[in-house]
Amino acid sequence: MKRNKVSVNYIYNMLYQVLTFLTPIITAPLLARTLGSTNLGIYDYTYTIVNWFIIFGMFGISIYGNREIAKATATNDKKVVSKKFSEIFTLQMISVSISFVIFMLLILLTNFDYKNIFIIQGILILSGAFEISWFYAGMQDFKKVSIRNMILKLITVLGIVFFIHSANDLILYTVFMAVVSVINSLLLFYKISDYVNYKRPTLKEAFAHFKGSIALFIPQIATTIYSVFGRTLIGMLYTDINEVAFYNYAYRFTTMVLYIVTTIGTVMLPRVVQIRSEGNDDEAKKLTNKTLKVALLLSLPLSIGFATVSPFFIPWFLTEDFTRVGYIICFLAPTIVFISITNVLGTQYLIPFEKTSKYTISVISGCLISLLFNFILIKPLGGIGAAVTASLTEFSVFVIQYCFVRKTFNFNGVLKKFFKYLFIASIMGIIVVLIGLALGVGLITNILQVLAGVAVYAFILYISKDDIFEFLFNQIKELFLKKRKTSQ
Repeated sequence: MKRNKVSVNYIYNMLYQVLTFLTPIITAPLLARTLGSTNLGIYDYTYTIVNWFIIFGMFGISIYGNREIAKATATNDKKVVSKKFSEIFTLQMISVSISFVIFMLLILLTNFDYKNIFIIQGILILSGAFEISWFYAGMQDFKKVSIRNMILKLITVLGIVFFIHSANDLILYTVFMAVVSVINSLLLFYKISDYVNYKRPTLKEAFAHFKGSIALFIPQIATTIYSVFGRTLIGMLYTDINEVAFYNYAYRFTTMVLYIVTTIGTVMLPRVVQIRSEGNDDEAKKLTNKTLKVALLLSLPLSIGFATVSPFFIPWFLTEDFTRVGYIICFLAPTIVFISITNVLGTQYLIPFEKTSKYTISVISGCLISLLFNFILIKPLGGIGAAVTASLTEFSVFVIQYCFVRKTFNFNGVLKKFFKYLFIASIMGIIVVLIGLALGVGLITNILQVLAGVAVYAFILYISKDDIFEFLFNQIKELFLKKRKTSQ
């Protein structure tokens, strides 16, 4: 894949992430005012439980499938790619179906609260059986996935605006989101025959991929435990169900900002795999080094900026009843930096360089730290305790991965960039806070904070002639000039 295609893939993913960020600008305040924090807490709690069954049904196939399709694509043989896809997809269908049956038996035979909501949410598990984004990621075709996701985001916004009007619409909202998820998965099958010809494999052929998927599932489930377990425990240990909604709003906002950076790892994984398959390990390491610097340039200002803007944003955006969300975000914001770094070290170095065992050790260690501190901090502190735990966990994963790769990975210039971007982002953060304190909570305040923050950060990078900033600027400029020439 040429550099231009990497840039195009990243831009498409960025456009989707921008839309992902903008969607809650419309939906979050509407849902907060219509469904209310209690209903949102119920929805988020049931979704979190169902999500565990989706994860176990997929058991690492998303990452494994991405990597294996990238390897098959390097052969330039449609038959090889078709065979690989058919086997992995069949395994996915079987495993997700088993997970769905177990879930339904558990819900129907036990006395769970919110049983009707749980049953509807179960549709999400079935939609996972047809989720093949991993195939297009491995093919390095992010355009189709991004366009599909953007269309579904718009449909979601319209559905919420026109159909969700009161606290009595919780079931309707749950049904709508489940149906959208199914459509979201099925749309990727449109014209898939242009890429592969599905041929049903034998069970032996399908399950031949089980071991490889499990190897990647172990770190995935560990990652999920320390990223999702906190949300689950709030509903079980904390006295107020509203706290689930507060933490989930904080988590979603933080995740939306984080996606802007972690998209890099998703786009670059198949590229690094392809370069390695050509026997050019040094080039792959250089590419990873540059990606890490880009991640730092983006994640540090996003983390500090998000933490400093949130207390002046949430009270008017979600109403004052959700003010606590802004404070939870402040404790969650450091995860943006740590996850951005480990996303590069993990998905772009450890996994493609087949150091899965070291990656697994790092995330399992994070899982154990998460379990310990969640049980200690959630009961007295609720969402803030979960947020503090999340930051401590991600920091520990980063430290462990660094210890594993420091002797083999070229960190040339990375530490210098970290302190440079941290210093500039801190100056930006001080200015953002001063604007907030001077003007108070409000939309105008937030607009001025964002504009001032971006301007200050970009200006200092520009006058310091930062090479990574210039690289990003030139990539974007080159892409838009190319699009302009094409349109003419």
